[in-house]
Amino acid sequence: MANEALQWLERMQNAVQTLNYDISFVVVEDNKVHPWHWLHGRYAQAKSELEHDVTNDLGKSSNNDMSDDSAPIEQNALTHSYSKEYGLLTSLNGPTQQIVRFNNTITYLGFDTNPYSVKASIAHSPLPELLRTDLNHVANSYQFNMVGKSRVSGFKAQLIRIIPPDQQRFSTWIWLHEETFLPLKSAIVSHKGEVLRQLQVTSFNVSPQPDPIIKELALMDQPVETDVIKPQPMDNFTWQINWVPKGFVPTKIDKHKLQGSHDMVDYIMLSDGLVWFSMYIRDLSNTNQNTVLNTYLTSGAESYLTELVDGFEVTVIGSLPMATAKKLAKSVSNKSLSTH
Repeated sequence: MANEALQWLERMQNAVQTLNYDISFVVVEDNKVHPWHWLHGRYAQAKSELEHDVTNDLGKSSNNDMSDDSAPIEQNALTHSYSKEYGLLTSLNGPTQQIVRFNNTITYLGFDTNPYSVKASIAHSPLPELLRTDLNHVANSYQFNMVGKSRVSGFKAQLIRIIPPDQQRFSTWIWLHEETFLPLKSAIVSHKGEVLRQLQVTSFNVSPQPDPIIKELALMDQPVETDVIKPQPMDNFTWQINWVPKGFVPTKIDKHKLQGSHDMVDYIMLSDGLVWFSMYIRDLSNTNQNTVLNTYLTSGAESYLTELVDGFEVTVIGSLPMATAKKLAKSVSNKSLSTH
């Protein structure tokens, strides 16, 4: 059953990245409803450019040693291989927020900051990370379980549960459309079975051709990636993290401004492939501050805490149980004190 569940998830990822679709969905968290609109499609290069690239590839192939019974290169396969992926995710309530995909360049618009673009395959968005993550990495820390079939928004769906081996993180449930394998619904669920965050598709349409807006995106100039702070090696910091749940590894290490503050603090993001969480760590030894207001907040699946730990102000933010966030914070220690 685990292998079958993995195959369904692989088909889902392929569908999400290759099909042309128009989807509306809502995210429900902490008794609040957030509607979104999601356009996605693939669009080939201009015909002249495509023919030039295809001709070059055909020429390269003809120079290789090929037996007489070698399969011919399909023109439509080449056309698909040269198409690029575009997407537009738009919030429908409040100030407009948009996330635009140009292949693996993601542009963020209207998020209380100046527009910026980053090179990434996975966007920070209301969509579950499961849609694009490395499933083999996730399988190291979770079990994939086929459950039952049901109906979501009038469509037949297959439910798959991604279950952690412990209570240090949440489960993810996802319902996939039986025909297209596109996601119709997902939920983050506590070990007690409480639904903490839910995404549900309200309408969707799959078409053979991309939406005209996708074509407009394809004709736009590729956005320039925003300069980012150079990653810092762990050895540069005065602190160390002595415990993380199984499977979590650092994905980003640099310096950030903590929200509401102008001070730069050490920042590390860790992921197990399904869940991301951030830690902001500020060394108070060179400041006049020796106390911190301990703060513990939860909203839906999100936990937020700030604690004073071994001379550091430690903040943990992410879709984790509060008990896990507390254990992470308390595992921070001063390197110089730990060596004595």
